[in-house]
Amino acid sequence: MAAATPALAALVAAGVRHEVVKFDHDSRVRSFGVEAVHALTKAGDIAAEQILKTLVITVSDGFAVAILPAASTLSLKATAAALGVAKAAMAEPAAVRRATGYVLGAV
Repeated sequence: MAAATPALAALVAAGVRHEVVKFDHDSRVRSFGVEAVHALTKAGDIAAEQILKTLVITVSDGFAVAILPAASTLSLKATAAALGVAKAAMAEPAAVRRATGYVLGAV
């Protein structure tokens, strides 16, 4: 069976043990990360630290990706400094979709 996404295909190809877990997203909730932590830790099988989110950031020469704990926030100023660029901003949803094929909530 083929992996559902390029990210899952990369995990499989690299031999990384992983588990895909899902929850029903409430479209009224704006913070996917916080919602995921609440939904997925409720049963006690998953620790909050195991749930990560991927954020796509715009920098002067394209995009960058940050992976961090789902309930955390990202400092764009610190991110820009870490990347050695003057400025970093959250990428526009339509640009993320064009560049990655993923919709918000999947990256």
